Formats: sequence, structure tokens, C-alpha cells
Amino acid sequence: MIEARLRRIGGIADGMVCHQEPAVSPTRRTPRPDAHPDAHPDAHPDAHPDAHPGARPAQPSRQRSAAAPTDSAPTRTNPARTGPAHAAPSSAAPSLARVLGRHRAVVGMIHLRALPGSPSSTLSVDRIAQHAADEARLLAEAGFDALMIENMHDRPYINAPHAPEVVAAMTAAGLAVRAAAPHLPLGVQVLSLGAREALAVAQAVGGSFVRVENFVFAHVADEGLMPTAVAGDLLRYRRAINAQGIAVLADVQKKHASHALSADVGLAQWAQGAAFFGADGVIVTGRSTGDPAGMHDVITCAGATALPVVVGSGVDPTNVREYFEHAAAVIVGSWYKRGGVWSEDPDPARCRALIAAARGG
Repeated sequence: MIEARLRRIGGIADGMVCHQEPAVSPTRRTPRPDAHPDAHPDAHPDAHPDAHPGARPAQPSRQRSAAAPTDSAPTRTNPARTGPAHAAPSSAAPSLARVLGRHRAVVGMIHLRALPGSPSSTLSVDRIAQHAADEARLLAEAGFDALMIENMHDRPYINAPHAPEVVAAMTAAGLAVRAAAPHLPLGVQVLSLGAREALAVAQAVGGSFVRVENFVFAHVADEGLMPTAVAGDLLRYRRAINAQGIAVLADVQKKHASHALSADVGLAQWAQGAAFFGADGVIVTGRSTGDPAGMHDVITCAGATALPVVVGSGVDPTNVREYFEHAAAVIVGSWYKRGGVWSEDPDPARCRALIAAARGG
């Protein structure tokens, strides 16, 4: 009896083995018809075909230029990236030509008089706003394509967050500028590191763009250590206040700063980092206010990403056309002032001469 039961159990087990379903292979996504034949099926369509899925775009070599600069600061002439795909603005990002009203735009930087609370403050908010409006009208009549406001007279600068009176005064000035030149796009920069404040002011006054010094990477400036890149916080704030239509222009290796903290990161990598983190354009400058940006630096950034490049310092009638061969816009805040000094009042003759040169006249 026992042997019969064992034979019966063995037969049942044999039947189970015979009727076992074959193993099912894991489901794979169907590759895109235009995908590289060796690409991972889950990879981003713009990723390099050899990249690991989810990896950041490939970065160029960190080898720095063999030509040493004239001082101890790191050279800023790294070769442009030549990868198969560059980070491009998102489809929702505003076109810079549309934001500034034209390609090859000349943006006039209005340096607001010292705001309430700053050591040099002597004027009421109404007087500050009126002075800004007068300059806006002059620049508009000269043919400037867009305007910016900035609190550069608030020396010495402090880092964000900024006091309510700064935001309030800049909003008042911005509204006055918009009323004086309603047809010109307006940008905002709040010194120092006031990216959220600039975005809030721009949203309140109907502005079109902001300039951000610390969008990516950390550095040391005359204000002190700037350890935090604000891209993630700023773009979340932009969405929170429904300001996605305001473009973010990010400085790369900003002027008036040491970049020893990122000495092994080339200028092209800075631009690619700004693109990867969602900037709408990058700004290239010289080492200080009024110092011309190196043409090689402009070309490097223009070749590193699909983002438009803006030249942010040292523009004058002798170089503006050359910059426009590679840049989508220029920001001018020194040359059109009396004597070419940023803190002076605008010189109407210089304003007209700059625009004539920019237009090829």
C-alpha cells in the first residue's frame, strides 16, 4: 500500500513538471525608429548612444588650456564641446529673440540710484524711479532694443535674501521704466544673488527676463563666498508664481569673482551645466564691469550648447558687430554713460553712436 502511494505521488510530480509553463522574458520597450541600434531602449532620445540611461550629458575633458594667463586666475579658454547632442532649451522656454524683441538685441542697463537702506542712499523712492524713467526714455529714443534695471549703486553689496524695501523700491522703479518705455522688454537683476527677488520684481512689473549670477556652480566674489547654485530653487519658484514666461539668463564664470573652486571646470562645462539645469540663455563677461568679454570665450559658449549667448560687459562701437557674429544679444551699462563710466548719467551722443555701430552704420 505504501509503495502504491509513493508511485502515485511520483506520477503527480512528473505531471506537474511536464505541464510547467515556460519562463517569460522581461518586457522590453520598442526602440524609437530613429534610435541608435545599440542604444538602451529606456535612454532619452537626445542622449549619446553610448551613454548609460539616466546619465547626464557627456562632459568634455577637464584638461585646461596650455597657454597660461597673465595672472594667477585660471584660464577661460577651454575648447568647445563637440558631442553628438547639446543640451537645448526646453520646448516651454521662451525664445530669447522673442523675449528681447529681435535677434542681435542691444540691452541698456539702467543702474538705479542707491536704494533705501543702502549706505549711499540719499533719494526718495519717487526720485529713484523718476531718474530711471528718464534714462529709459533716452535709451528708447536712441534705439535700444530692451532695458534692464539693477541696484549697482547699493555698494557694498550683501547676499540674498534681501530686505523688503529693496524689492519694493525696485518694483517702483520697474513700473516707472515700463511706463516710460512700454514697448521695450525689461529685465531685472538684484545684487547680490537676489535671483528670487529679481524674478518677483519682474513678475510684478511685467518684465521679460532676469539675470542670475549664481545659477550653477559656486565661487568666491568681492561679496564673499557664494556657495549655493540656485537653479533648482529658482525654477521651482518661477513655476510657483506662474512666471514661466520670464527668461532666466545665467552668468557663466561671473565677473568680479574668483573661480578657483571650480578651476578644473572649463567654460564650456559651465555653459553646459546652465543648459542642463534649465537656463534660457548664458551670459559671458570679462573679469570686471566694463571689461570686454574674450571673443574666444563667446565662441566657446556658443559652441558648447544650443542656448543663446549674451555678452554682458565691455561692449562698445568697436566690438559690437564682432560680438554679434556669435552672440544673440549684448548688455551695455558703461560705454554709453559719460566718459564710459557706469556710475555716470547717459550721454545721448554715445547712445546713438552705439546703436549705429550695432546696426552696421
